Amino acid sequence: MKLRIEVNENDLKQMVVNHINNQLPTNVEEVTVENVDFTVQSKENYRANTWEVGKLRVIVERDM
Repeated sequence: MKLRIEVNENDLKQMVVNHINNQLPTNVEEVTVENVDFTVQSKENYRANTWEVGKLRVIVERDM
């Protein structure tokens, strides 16, 4: 039997927002999901120093 857990981009954004808001002082306006963008850096040598907006997902598969 295999266990598969997938976390989509919206779930990841919400986790980031929750983490950041827990770090903020109470007098600072909270961050929202709309404030979060993921940027990624290419592994291609000619673009290695270029950051671009990207999409993320997390998949965990384990044998049970």
